[in-house]
Amino acid sequence: MNGAQTLCESLRHYGVSFLVGIPGTDNTDVYDVCETYGIRPIVVRNEMFAPMFADGYARVSRKTGVVFSIPGPGALALMSGLLEAYGSSTPMLAIVTDIPQEFLSKETGHLHEVSELASCFRSVTSRRSSVTCANVIPRAMHMVMEHAVGERKRPSLLHIPTDVYRDMRTEDDFHPTPARPTPKADVSRAVEMIAMAKRPIIFAGNGVWWADAMEPLRTLAERMLAPVFTSVKGKGIISDHHWCGYGQLAGEPEFRECIAESDLAIIVGMRWSQRSTDRWTLKLPENVIRIDCDVETRKHPRGEYICADAHTALTAIVQALPLSKVESGRWRARFMLCKSKAIERIRTESPFEMGLISALRAAIPENAIVVNDSTIMTFWTRRYFEVTNPGTFLWPMGSGTIGWALPAALGAKLAVQRNGTNRPVVAIVGDGGFQFSMQELGTMVQEKLPVVIVLFDDSAYGMIRYFQHTRYGKETHATNLHNPYFGDIARAYGMLYHHATSPEAVECAIRDSLSNGGPALVHCPMQLNPPRRL
Repeated sequence: MNGAQTLCESLRHYGVSFLVGIPGTDNTDVYDVCETYGIRPIVVRNEMFAPMFADGYARVSRKTGVVFSIPGPGALALMSGLLEAYGSSTPMLAIVTDIPQEFLSKETGHLHEVSELASCFRSVTSRRSSVTCANVIPRAMHMVMEHAVGERKRPSLLHIPTDVYRDMRTEDDFHPTPARPTPKADVSRAVEMIAMAKRPIIFAGNGVWWADAMEPLRTLAERMLAPVFTSVKGKGIISDHHWCGYGQLAGEPEFRECIAESDLAIIVGMRWSQRSTDRWTLKLPENVIRIDCDVETRKHPRGEYICADAHTALTAIVQALPLSKVESGRWRARFMLCKSKAIERIRTESPFEMGLISALRAAIPENAIVVNDSTIMTFWTRRYFEVTNPGTFLWPMGSGTIGWALPAALGAKLAVQRNGTNRPVVAIVGDGGFQFSMQELGTMVQEKLPVVIVLFDDSAYGMIRYFQHTRYGKETHATNLHNPYFGDIARAYGMLYHHATSPEAVECAIRDSLSNGGPALVHCPMQLNPPRRL
């Protein structure tokens, strides 16, 4: 068995059934044998979007996405997608091929040579392992895969010179994945703090989704009568239709006074990052309980720290908490009133944009996966689009890169195909971001991964134009875009095409596209204003 076969066998051992990349002169040995091991090669049109595809797959399936590159430019093209996965705590394995070992770091001018290639990925991966022979592959695979899905889920790197794929393996043993110890959490102090609190609030992040802790979170919130605010990536871990669910509304002025009056904040599975906390302007009470499996998060905000995953800690708290916790529902009623006032105000201030939010929510099934790019419309969706199901709202919060939504939506579609639900997947993009990655329409058609793309077109990098106006009182014109006729592009790929210029037309077009069942582009040429809260 050679190195390429050993790599594929190791991937299969960890349940990997596909890899995303582009074949090249140095990695064809793996492509030659991968399908015999049940590993499907998915060929993207640019390596830049391979990690974004794997990212979308991982977020929906809660499994590790795998990307595979050639040396040199193909490897370095992975950086943007790995940066997003790193910042968003997505488990991913990047298998990076390098030139033959005899030429490494020699700077002899070998094709695709990059000196110290593996070290280039230090800032976007949490663990890196370089392989020197076929015998090492199983152990190296074990290390990087275990790290990718460990306490803090982040990309890992497996660096393999091309000659290793042809090296013959002489060891036959595979090291099975060891059983993980049963996690425990000391929650005694937290239970005491909760029992004493009269005005508690909860902030919950995507760590709740990864730990499958939605049920204990909901139970705790109901027991405490506590409002639950979420991070952007955590939208849906408690339904926005549930009386405890307030999504991303914490930064609205109607809520700030109530939050400031709280006497206990529980932060669970959430980084407390810039955009999910309105640039860290939310005023927290003196008593804070922080639940996270990554000790680095204890730095801010400080409080009673429980180093455990969300499911372990929340379940332990719920089991230990007295049943008769809350004396009255006045705290709950205040937040419900704040929510109704905030939504009414925003609808009055921005009727067209909020009309679009209503149209999107009416047309898209609640169990569908909604994948957002970074564009004006998705600045609205991340605050005000109601989400009722966990794991159905994806946003590139780790880096804010544009062009992410289309390849991530393809990965999400693969995930729902694999799990048997085959739910609809809708990508919301802007015209600038769509043109970053629209070549991946070819991947969509070739791999039979139909998604509905809702394209908001203002012939500009709209958010940057907005920043120019607010900062300088004028445009620089570097933000204007001369766009193609998107209808011709859609038809070139055999997609259903709709042209929609009003909220009502957008709703009808999305409904028709979803009922069609195939790939579709809903083109929405319109000028939008950003929300007051970015």
